[in-house]
Amino acid sequence: MNKKLMVQIEEALNKTGRPVLVQKLDVELHASIAQALQNRKECKEENRLYDFLIGKLRAQKFVKKSGLLDEAGFYTYAGISSNTWSNIRLGKGTPNKETLLKLIIGLRMDQDEAHLLMLLGHNELRMSDPRDRVILALIDIRCYDIYTVYDVLEEYGKNGAQPFKNIYDF
Repeated sequence: MNKKLMVQIEEALNKTGRPVLVQKLDVELHASIAQALQNRKECKEENRLYDFLIGKLRAQKFVKKSGLLDEAGFYTYAGISSNTWSNIRLGKGTPNKETLLKLIIGLRMDQDEAHLLMLLGHNELRMSDPRDRVILALIDIRCYDIYTVYDVLEEYGKNGAQPFKNIYDF
């Protein structure tokens, strides 16, 4: 394991010891989260989570040469099954927390976007959850390579004070 990376993660973990959840989001983003949740309640047939993800796919350049979105390329890259992606696309249920965390890493989200995604997925990032804290630390240092994320989560999941399950199963 790269010692420099581990030091960066430890520094980010120490920094995330204080709550940085929704309270720290700016007013405009907080309003957009509230509006997205209200729209979701009012209009079940529209899939706000999928709409949000599609916008991020375009921004991250998951686009084929033909100009169409490369959804299959993305969910394969992110380690998400085709059935899970299909359920997200069709708005069937809500994805589990591991899937949401994979989406955060795969789409290289910042902390505000990650919190918004979790809210749209009817979940949240908790400072009391050691895995969530490591994910937030990785976001803080902009470490999005899924193999590096896997290694870091394995290290902290097995050797940390509170063991946890990795989101990837390579």
